[in-house]
Amino acid sequence: MTLNDRYNFLPPNGESWKEFDTRLKTKLNNLLGRNSGKTIVVVTHGGAIRALIPHLLGVPKEESFKYDGANFTKVSINDNSHLNN
Repeated sequence: MTLNDRYNFLPPNGESWKEFDTRLKTKLNNLLGRNSGKTIVVVTHGGAIRALIPHLLGVPKEESFKYDGANFTKVSINDNSHLNN
């Protein structure tokens, strides 16, 4: 399955990654527009954060994952697991 296939896949009784992505971006842009010049905090789950990272960083969604032609691996940003020692 390609990244584009995953992005557009519509599970039964669910929403595609594309629909989820669009919904998140719309809500975030509305929130930012209503609070221009203010400091805001958004609390959400990891899936939403992972979906928003390309939008927030201004990079294509393809940069959120490494693809070796057969498998996807997520790319970590601000991973601090190495500090647990």
